[in-house]
Amino acid sequence: MIDVFLADLKHLDEEKFTKYTGGNATLVMNNFRKLDEHGKTFIVRVLLFPGSIFLSRKLFAIIDFAAGLINAHEIDLFRFIRLPGKNMQCWVKSISLKITGMLKKLN
Repeated sequence: MIDVFLADLKHLDEEKFTKYTGGNATLVMNNFRKLDEHGKTFIVRVLLFPGSIFLSRKLFAIIDFAAGLINAHEIDLFRFIRLPGKNMQCWVKSISLKITGMLKKLN
């Protein structure tokens, strides 16, 4: 049995989502909605790519989407960093936003 699902949401714009991931944003968002409808707890993970202009409007759109889902309990923001050495890189969690009270009310 799975207690918490972790799922990435890279962009809400269909064209940009497909351009950067080769995937389908509508399908991903529908999967979040299905998890929510079935009462599954999940965490939305957002990867902040280097050089991307992922400022307020786009990030707030994802926060707004997640806040509208009853069982989304957290949004984790990850930033990409390069480590010293050849071809060394990793994702580092920068911040976790708990989706309670205030975020739910904003939606």
